[in-house]
Amino acid sequence: MSHQSRGVYFLANDTYLEWAIALLESIRAWNPDLPLCLIPFDERADRLIGLTSTYAFSVWDDSSLQDLDAMGLNGPLDLVQFM
Repeated sequence: MSHQSRGVYFLANDTYLEWAIALLESIRAWNPDLPLCLIPFDERADRLIGLTSTYAFSVWDDSSLQDLDAMGLNGPLDLVQFM
């Protein structure tokens, strides 16, 4: 995946499909060439991902997201370990 220096990254899944479509419709109406990238909130994003060609957006597909999700499932972080 190539990363753009300018664009909109949005976080969503199929639960928020109607909201995501409203966002995409608005952006495409006012700025049809703006790069858009979906960051799937979780694995429930198949319907939203199916709209990539309709609204011309890419999907963030990076294994680091799985690593971050795994960290989140382990409970609250001990911030002292990062200092």
